[in-house]
Amino acid sequence: MTSDRLFLLDVSDGCAAGLLCETGKRSLTPLASSHSESGSGSDYFEAVEEVIERCGARDCRGYLALPAALFYFKNLTLPFTDRRKIQEIIHYELLDLVSFAGEPFVYDTVVIETSDTATRLLAAVIRQVDLGPWLELLSAHGIVPEVVTVSPLARLEQLAGSSDQPLSSFIYLDAGLSESSIFRVTDGRIDTIRVLSGVASAPEAKLRDEFLRTCLALEAGRGGTGHSTLRIGGRGGEQLGTEWLAGHSDFGEVEIVDSAQLGLSTNQALQMLPLYLVPRLWAMTALQTEAAGSLNVVQKSARRPVGLTALKRFAPLLLLVLAVLGLAAGYQIYDYQKMAAERARLVAEAEEIYSVTMGGQKPVTDPVAELRARISEIDESVVAAIVEQPEIRSVALLADISKRMPSSVRVSFERFSFDRKKVRIDGTTEAYNDVDSIKKSLEQSLFYAAVTIDSAGTAGDGSGVKFSISLIL
Repeated sequence: MTSDRLFLLDVSDGCAAGLLCETGKRSLTPLASSHSESGSGSDYFEAVEEVIERCGARDCRGYLALPAALFYFKNLTLPFTDRRKIQEIIHYELLDLVSFAGEPFVYDTVVIETSDTATRLLAAVIRQVDLGPWLELLSAHGIVPEVVTVSPLARLEQLAGSSDQPLSSFIYLDAGLSESSIFRVTDGRIDTIRVLSGVASAPEAKLRDEFLRTCLALEAGRGGTGHSTLRIGGRGGEQLGTEWLAGHSDFGEVEIVDSAQLGLSTNQALQMLPLYLVPRLWAMTALQTEAAGSLNVVQKSARRPVGLTALKRFAPLLLLVLAVLGLAAGYQIYDYQKMAAERARLVAEAEEIYSVTMGGQKPVTDPVAELRARISEIDESVVAAIVEQPEIRSVALLADISKRMPSSVRVSFERFSFDRKKVRIDGTTEAYNDVDSIKKSLEQSLFYAAVTIDSAGTAGDGSGVKFSISLIL
């Protein structure tokens, strides 16, 4: 017969309690126990160090129960029943439910209910940054935690399994001084866990009202059936008393459970513990790593799928980018088609103009280019004619200048002079911008090599802007 040592450590509600046992093939013998009162947070670690030293726990297996306040509990319903598929998808579902999805976390789930088409689960999630220090503390003493669960989950599972009814349903309130937890058991299965304020941190009436509101939210006390059972345990259980909810709820029965007889043989090691801690620690001995109904975030938490988590996290952004790219591509295609249609229209219009202007029906490969060449020939011939016949030059220049005056500009010419190299015009217009418009319009003419504004200024009588423009031939 072989024997092994197992260290049970329960940390909750400002108290750390440890029980060192020797386990044989069919036996369990308590060797030492200790507990230490603490505050919260970092004070827990000092209390645990003290308990480990008193029990002499070192180089052994360990079961660890942590406060419910460290966990996040979620109820999920998945539209399938295949266990392998559940394990593949559950991490993604939790990413959408927790507020710290960007941080590493571990979790475990238990099946509450299974139908032909769906599976209902209870998930316990804890951040790695919260769990890591506990594992490091135990590792420093050579204690290997095989189970990390929620306090007092083991005791509650024992209560659910030992009920007189084969499938029991009840509400369990683990009443603590600094924090309390509500567990709902439906048909023998724990399906909901919530954390409330403790007995000492809130007046009884306030805690009672908060508890009842939570029960209503869980639809536990509705209907006025008077058949629901409330069980109260924990450090502050006896302080509340069995009459705590009398006249304020539909609970047909209220009982204190942690002070009941254990029905187990105990020795001095167990007798050294407060009565409310004994059943909690003793129940932890029944936990096994392969137990399907137990929450154990160390052994049964699924690994994060490699490579796909980032894709899941950035999927909305990726979809947005793809949508923007799709819209951009669609707009480019639409714009190209619109430009192609406009070009076809212009080509057809140019062909018609070419036919009217040039005559004939010969095929035209580029009517626009041919029209430009033809217009250039006409302009050059006009210029040549003006040079050859000086007597008509001034008339042609005046006609060209008049034709090119912008229709939006009101202008009066006061002087027109020219020689064989330069034309100068003086006039008055309404604004400086009009002078620029006249200059830009004249620059389009083939007659002039350059167009310059010699002067532009406000008229002395306030009638507008007087200007002088030179046209270089």
